[in-house]
Amino acid sequence: MDDKKKYYRYLDILRIFLCISVLLYHLGILKGGFLAVCSFFVLSGFLSFNTADKLKHFSIFEYYKKRIIGIYIPLFIVVVLSVFFISLNDKIVWLNLKPETSSVLLGYNNFWQISVNSDYFAHHVNSPFMHMWYISILLQFDLIFPFIYLMIKKLKEKTNKYFVCILFFILSVIFSIYFLYLSYTHNILFVYYDSLSRFFSILFGLSLSIIHSYKDILVSDLIKKLDNSFLVIIFYLYIIFSLVLFLFIDSSSNNYGIYMILISFITCRIIDYSTLINSKNIGLDLILKKLAGISYLVYLVQYPIIFVFQYLDFSYSIFYIIIFTILFSLIIKFVLSFNFKDSVLFKFFKLGTLSFILVISYFGFIHYFKAVDHTKEMNDLKNMLDQNSQDMLLKQEEYKQKLQEEQDSWNTILSDLENSQAQITSIVSNLPVVGIGDSVMLGAVGSLYNKFPNGYFDAKVNRTDYDANSILVNLDNQGILGNPIVIHLGTNGQCGVRCRDVIMNTLGDRQVFLVNVTNDYEVNVNSDYLYYASTHNNVEIIDWYNASLGHSEYFYADGIHLNPVGQVAYADVIYNALYNFYLDEFNNKKNKVLAEHEELMKKKITFYGNDLLLNIFDELQVSYPDAKFDIDPNYSFDSLYSLIQDEIKSNSLNHKLVFAFDNSIEISHEQYIKLIELCSGHEIYIFSMNPSLKLEIENVLFINYSDEVKNKNYLLADRVHLNQDGNLALINGLNEIIK
Repeated sequence: MDDKKKYYRYLDILRIFLCISVLLYHLGILKGGFLAVCSFFVLSGFLSFNTADKLKHFSIFEYYKKRIIGIYIPLFIVVVLSVFFISLNDKIVWLNLKPETSSVLLGYNNFWQISVNSDYFAHHVNSPFMHMWYISILLQFDLIFPFIYLMIKKLKEKTNKYFVCILFFILSVIFSIYFLYLSYTHNILFVYYDSLSRFFSILFGLSLSIIHSYKDILVSDLIKKLDNSFLVIIFYLYIIFSLVLFLFIDSSSNNYGIYMILISFITCRIIDYSTLINSKNIGLDLILKKLAGISYLVYLVQYPIIFVFQYLDFSYSIFYIIIFTILFSLIIKFVLSFNFKDSVLFKFFKLGTLSFILVISYFGFIHYFKAVDHTKEMNDLKNMLDQNSQDMLLKQEEYKQKLQEEQDSWNTILSDLENSQAQITSIVSNLPVVGIGDSVMLGAVGSLYNKFPNGYFDAKVNRTDYDANSILVNLDNQGILGNPIVIHLGTNGQCGVRCRDVIMNTLGDRQVFLVNVTNDYEVNVNSDYLYYASTHNNVEIIDWYNASLGHSEYFYADGIHLNPVGQVAYADVIYNALYNFYLDEFNNKKNKVLAEHEELMKKKITFYGNDLLLNIFDELQVSYPDAKFDIDPNYSFDSLYSLIQDEIKSNSLNHKLVFAFDNSIEISHEQYIKLIELCSGHEIYIFSMNPSLKLEIENVLFINYSDEVKNKNYLLADRVHLNQDGNLALINGLNEIIK
């Protein structure tokens, strides 16, 4: 059979196998299916030269025309149809519609994907055209191939046949080494998308095709004598080996570059054997031709269908995706194939279907043409979020440092309080007490000096309140009027309120202790002392009356003056009164400090959120300069719950807690309940963008922000982030409710 008319069944089997492998990779089933794209590049390089070399006269114009009809027109139809159908679903947010579609139609999608850092290996599908990088590299190759072919043809005419084969073999090796070098030194996305780095696979196929053009080089007498069935076995062994690679090699492998070169070489061997096997089965060949004939269309339509199905609630979605992928591929193949032998009715039906598709394509193209390019808007948002993330990290470090300083300061205060409490006995004993008294105090002066060695006591028989002021003035003039003051002058009667006011005026804000008397039945001063103390903040009563009541052993026969036992007891009562006063004063001070600290702790606030808060971080840190910010765009409920658990264990969870998340994180009603229970006893504020979420729980202020956002059009084009007006409304709402 003439090689120009020979049908290579096993090449079509290879195309079908590779097509299925890529589809299963895109469906997340075959983790190494991305390697099959290398095989497609090898096959493209081989077939391009092989097809051109079979022509009697190679025409650049004819080549481009065939590629436009066979490659570009199906691409254009699939792209605009995808745009149309995606535009019908309001749930789908496709921000890069304009620039991405342009990159596909103009053949530079691979470079565009590099520029936006698109992750082809991610488990989610955020674009219907993530696979079009391959088509772009194919179109770029098709653009330069005619000139490569003409150059090869010239070289074949001017040089030895071995020279061209060796030249392209060397080029294949050089580009393979270059690719391998990049695979270990550069980001996988750049290596995977870059045209120059992927050119090695095409060169593999091109080199093989050049070798095939010299039949005497390719096929030795030994190979010619091999049994056909043996060749088929080898072919399928290579297919099985390829399948093993597709099953077990992951893109995360450090040696992915080696495996991509290996699969390219294996594909060359498969192609070799595919061209050597002689077999003919008209029925089977017809089926294989049909299936291989839609392999390109299957590649084109699969990702748009997968993308749309993400937004549909279907069970067994993988099954439906495969069915729809094959169905749409067949429909497009049907309308684009024209056969003069078809009946009039069949032609009419095909024309009607084509017209319907063209109309839909028109609307898809118009939607693409009118689409707004949100690239700048989203880049501005990304830059702002990146900057705010950096600012937040600095703020977190400042918060940690400030928190440590506050803790150190508080520890010092607690230590001082503990030391002060321990030293109260020493403090009271060393007080510069001034005692002014009558004969009762005079009898106990020795015991008083034992209790207050730094004190000053002035007591005299028959002294009354009238004598006190002159004594105090004299002491003050000498600079020895200490603090506190103990006055026991009521035994012989009192001088009245005015006289006592003069004494208090002389003492100023010194602490005064009035010792009441045991002979109150005679002088009636104790009740006046109580009243006077109630009207003066710096006056306290030492209740000698009740302390000595029933203790006749303290007194001489008159029940007033003190014997040695009573003198000691008297000094003890005064000492204890001063000790308890200063202990109470210390405890009041301590309780005040603790209460102030507790009140300060109650004001401390932590913001938990994602981009919703990161978007307004500049305003947040101005409004809440002492707040803690735990903002993470990648929060999940589990990570948030775990973080708060850790803060509870380390006793670092603030009293006020603000949770504010956009819809990029899903926290259910039940999960919020768990979160609230975990934070029991804290003041909780929840800002939600989930319209279906409702929470009515005591001590929890729940604000559903979604209605206001929807009613006032506060969202950016991605329908997740707030625009400037939305951010302003959010910060104002936070301030109003929290403050």
